[in-house]
Amino acid sequence: IVELAENRAQGKPLVSIERPSNYLYVLDKEIFPLKMPIIIGKITVTADARDEDGISKVEFYIDDVLKFTDHDKPYSWLWNEFAIGRHEIKVVVHDDEGNKAQDEIDVVIFNLGGK
Repeated sequence: IVELAENRAQGKPLVSIERPSNYLYVLDKEIFPLKMPIIIGKITVTADARDEDGISKVEFYIDDVLKFTDHDKPYSWLWNEFAIGRHEIKVVVHDDEGNKAQDEIDVVIFNLGGK
């Protein structure tokens, strides 16, 4: 809450990763709550981004590697590539004034890939 208030006071956008959250996911379906996200197969990563000046883009990263850029709501990306073990999902939002903010979450994933 403090971070959100600081971002708003500084004119920065607000962003939060909505999905995945602390659940077990099997083939992009939420199964039951856990202490951290565990993903089996593909997952649709979604983010909520807001800014009074407007959002220009939302970037999706895995372990600091840019995977996808979304310019339109709803901000989402289907992560469906080979990935096993612990990884960090990071979402960076850019507003129309050049400000940015980010959110990140650690997940455990078991995906042998596929499109």
